[in-house]
Amino acid sequence: MVKKARLAAIGCGGRTQTYMSIAAALPEHYENVAVADPVAARREAMLEISGNAELELYHDDTTLLAAPKL
Repeated sequence: MVKKARLAAIGCGGRTQTYMSIAAALPEHYENVAVADPVAARREAMLEISGNAELELYHDDTTLLAAPKL
């Protein structure tokens, strides 16, 4: 069994949306686990884009990086 790469992103702009949607299409290899962005609407949009309803949402990079193991 291949170990999945767990992905977290700082910033939820177009590039992150693209990468996380690609990762969501390959669930046997990737798991989207967290995002950080100061704009609430972009954080919330990542719930659907990421394919993970339990995606952890953070307001800023400092909080994400201070979180326990994701």
